[in-house]
Amino acid sequence: MITGEIKNRIDSIWDTFWTGGITPRMSYKQSVLDFLSNNRNLPVLQKIYNMEQLTEKDIAELERILWKELGSKADYDKYTKGMTCGSNVAIFIRSMVGVDRRNAVRRFSEYISGNELNAEQEDFLLTIIAYVCENGDITKETVVNEAPFDERLSVFSTYMLPLAKYIDNIHAVITPETA
Repeated sequence: MITGEIKNRIDSIWDTFWTGGITPRMSYKQSVLDFLSNNRNLPVLQKIYNMEQLTEKDIAELERILWKELGSKADYDKYTKGMTCGSNVAIFIRSMVGVDRRNAVRRFSEYISGNELNAEQEDFLLTIIAYVCENGDITKETVVNEAPFDERLSVFSTYMLPLAKYIDNIHAVITPETA
């Protein structure tokens, strides 16, 4: 049974916590998720989502947000340790927000000049897009050397060059273009 004195001390500690005496610390991950959720219309985030070319200024803005507003560079490095994004903040953000899948498919259709994809090719393309949404980036080396891509690459035999250009473009848009 809690005595009156102990109950008063617990109540005092609880009141201090909720009135600002103790500030709960939000994790870096939660800070990033909250920021992304609350700022979906930020132009640089829209560029990432829509697979538009980023500039050095865009990258600097992302670094400022991630390394100064939401935490430090050390917080970022600790959180992203072991992730494929490394210090590329655009890859990290793209792995969090994904890409507009319809836009991604439309962009690929531009590479094949109006030709139709068969069901296997469309499924393969959706696998590439899903990979980008989860990992933030993809390269031709990934498609050639890693499962499930390497085993199914033959479905694109007639569109190998457009597929390679498309994958290069997916990677290039998150590499800053000089402003």
